[in-house]
Amino acid sequence: MATTIFSRKFRIITILLIVVLLLTVIWQNSVPTTLVFLIFRAELPLMLWLAVFLLIGILVGVTLVWSWRRRA
Repeated sequence: MATTIFSRKFRIITILLIVVLLLTVIWQNSVPTTLVFLIFRAELPLMLWLAVFLLIGILVGVTLVWSWRRRA
């Protein structure tokens, strides 16, 4: 009985901690940032830039693994 109450409290505290950390990261990365690349210039929140580059990296990685597996 005591372990279930402890585990329930632990889950709630863990979930709240993760929510607070996520909100902190989102708030910190919401500042608009300007990216200048050759003639391309754009101003977006840093959070969106991070998401775009993360998705590009994942797509490149998946494509490379897929192409290596086809050769084998």
